[in-house]
Amino acid sequence: MKKYKINFGNGTAWLNTEIVEVEDYECEQDAVDKMIDKLENEGSEGCFLDPSEITENGGTYPDDEYIIGGNHDRILYHGGNFLIEKV
Repeated sequence: MKKYKINFGNGTAWLNTEIVEVEDYECEQDAVDKMIDKLENEGSEGCFLDPSEITENGGTYPDDEYIIGGNHDRILYHGGNFLIEKV
């Protein structure tokens, strides 16, 4: 098993930090997907953007301020503050 520490912005002065455990054959994107699914299951809707809010759809958030992942392709807002590292 491998663990990744993921820090991401939430629109405030503080970063959210999540520790995600993945199988040895899984990669960083798998850790991001698991974290997004966890946030979705917890009901943390404030972490996510609506598809109409991203610039590719005419919205206000450019593509360097969010990441898409999880089982339902949710759009996680990080405001440009995103760091993933193996721990």
